[in-house]
Amino acid sequence: MITTLSNGGYAVCGESFRLLSEPIVIQLKDRPEPVLDFRGQKESRHTLDGLEGSLFVDTSRSDGVEVVRETFVCDEARCVATRFRIWNVGADDLYLQNVKPLVVQGQENLLVNGRGADAWRIFRAPIQKSDIPGCFRPSLQDKDYSDVIYSSLGAVAGQGVTNTDVDMNLREVESGPLSIIADDNCKSAPRLLVGILGQSNHLGDMSFKFSESGKEMHSLEVNYEFDSLLLEENDLIDTHWLIFYTGTNDPDMLAEYAELLAEEYHLPEPKAPMALYCDWYFYTINVTQKYMEQEIEAIKRNSIPIEAFIIDNGWMDQFGTYDANEKFPDGMAFLADKMKDAGMMPGIWTCPALIDKTSPYLEKYPDIVQYNRDGEALGFKNADSECWLIDPSAPSAAAYYNEVYGKIKGWGYRYYKLDYLRSIMQHSDVKYANPRVNRAMAYRLMLGHVRNALGDDCYICGCGGITDAANLGLIDAYRTSKDVRNQWEGPGGNRTNGALIQIKQNLFRNYTNRFWNPDPDSTLIRLRDKPFFENEVKRIGVYLSEGFYSEEEARTILTHQYLTGGNVCVSERLPELQDSRQELLRHVIPVYGGPARIVDFDRPVCPTLFLTEITPVCESLGNWWTLALGNWEEKEVVRTVKLKDVSLNTDAERFAVFEFHTQRFLGLKTLGDKIEIKIPIHGMRVLRIVPFDGSRPVLIGTDLHITGGGCEIVSCNMTDSSIEGAISSQWNYPVKLTFGRPAGDGDIELIKVVVPKGESEFEWE
Repeated sequence: MITTLSNGGYAVCGESFRLLSEPIVIQLKDRPEPVLDFRGQKESRHTLDGLEGSLFVDTSRSDGVEVVRETFVCDEARCVATRFRIWNVGADDLYLQNVKPLVVQGQENLLVNGRGADAWRIFRAPIQKSDIPGCFRPSLQDKDYSDVIYSSLGAVAGQGVTNTDVDMNLREVESGPLSIIADDNCKSAPRLLVGILGQSNHLGDMSFKFSESGKEMHSLEVNYEFDSLLLEENDLIDTHWLIFYTGTNDPDMLAEYAELLAEEYHLPEPKAPMALYCDWYFYTINVTQKYMEQEIEAIKRNSIPIEAFIIDNGWMDQFGTYDANEKFPDGMAFLADKMKDAGMMPGIWTCPALIDKTSPYLEKYPDIVQYNRDGEALGFKNADSECWLIDPSAPSAAAYYNEVYGKIKGWGYRYYKLDYLRSIMQHSDVKYANPRVNRAMAYRLMLGHVRNALGDDCYICGCGGITDAANLGLIDAYRTSKDVRNQWEGPGGNRTNGALIQIKQNLFRNYTNRFWNPDPDSTLIRLRDKPFFENEVKRIGVYLSEGFYSEEEARTILTHQYLTGGNVCVSERLPELQDSRQELLRHVIPVYGGPARIVDFDRPVCPTLFLTEITPVCESLGNWWTLALGNWEEKEVVRTVKLKDVSLNTDAERFAVFEFHTQRFLGLKTLGDKIEIKIPIHGMRVLRIVPFDGSRPVLIGTDLHITGGGCEIVSCNMTDSSIEGAISSQWNYPVKLTFGRPAGDGDIELIKVVVPKGESEFEWE
């Protein structure tokens, strides 16, 4: 239920929450805020992104500014939403700076389940990819709170975040485009999602302010940044919808929020995720044509089923010009042909927001440089160069992008990693060539120019930009984590730069799989205790060509990539990668399964339970689940789990449980049985859970793909006396299959079948 007030304030009430907002704030440059007095409300039926309900519209007009307020109430009473349409109805130009559609002052004006911040657990989704999504409790200044107030702003592009200091006394928390507020003392109580449905017309963020103890909320504000956007006479601009949504399960609410966004942007289902090779996390800028030829040959020789090969930074002469440098004497088309001959999509790295200050393209397109409001050209420093920022609203911007990306596409490249995307909008005082463009619009203009130049037949992966809605409909994949390191703890033991934060970032962003293929960054599973290059420069505090993950940590890194359900990226020197580590790649390539559902969503530090339902290629096998369990402790642990606590959503009563990494059968289990499993330091174990009714044989597991038969078994016919079928795999390894058949009195008998290396058919009788 929502009650609107004539002064622009409103109250939102539900079964378990109450929120009272102050009047909305509309800030104009060099003009007072308009006085709001909404009148003449009209009601009609409306569909908001698939939700049926009623739309209430009223209007306020003051000093040449008309504000139309639209309020949506869903029939199911789980969702209400509001947005504002701002119209210049006067003769003078308006410059719209900010709109604050939600201003809550004082703890008494926002209660969830009748409780305030002392009982809250809040999920937040920060807008910068290197910031850390997750849950925190305002009254606890613990590791989760440290993650919340950590900021990656100010990082030098190409170097990662080197300053990881946090001020634990800070009591203002930026939450990005959405927050979920729950009563941490009552897990079954409905919780409240506050979310912004878009980042196209403006940037949008929300922030909480708490008391010194964190036990009381002082304020919650949502701010839409319009950046002094010009509105001439009769110009109209809409804010994005602000929604208030209730539910009892965080992953479900995030999935519903993602679907609302997908409907808002008319998104199709994402393309199929891929297995990738990227050179950056071994070669960095020391990459050469010779090394890339060696990698392509190693992929062919070892039959590694890589689908796209990406040449990262270091191949080009300069930013913005993008011609091959002296390390690639035969040109980039030569390598693209090599990749295609090896059966891979050619991929390449560029930064569409930047252009080197000496680029010859600046003579041809002199208007494409960004300027601030003082008329100064805006620069951007990265780890390897100083550049100008490009103004995508400039008259010749489209021609520039068409020429540059048309040239690269002409070489044969179809996969594009677009990096440093956030740089296009890092200056809030930018004055674009088109005054009707703000930073959010400029970001999408840039991506739109690139997409138009490349066409829909090319695959675009965004990196280093802002998350969620600003990219929707324009890219195929998006980096969901910070730059990776090659050790569990970050440089100097700083956890903010360690592997666990990468895992946390990627898995809490699983809901974005509805938009694109998440890119969880690279594997780095090699063992190497010294740099490969004598002149190698430390990146993000380490020599990237080194590698220090233990066997268990390497398994964990790969397992978490499987759990994201997105692309899997390999960044190794494959000609010398240890056999024991290369063998691990067969568990996650080809990409199949996911994204996983987080079971213990509100667990402190990082969740540890992840459930994935598997729909196999071979339909006769029926569906099953994998349940991954992580150990983030500094010691071996024994975990106990009951299947009834992980929401299998099945009528089955008994299940055969098999652990993938150790290839151990854990027995037949009911929903209420305790399953105990030992997990090493920084390790993960993956349970394959298949219903077993005692009347027919079942597949228990395999040792090839982590799904346990989801993609490698293409046919299978099982009876009590015989089993036959076939596998399909590019990996040149023998495959062990474990089946179970009824053995009387409800028991099960295990049957082991081995498919020899290079063969596909199997049988047992």
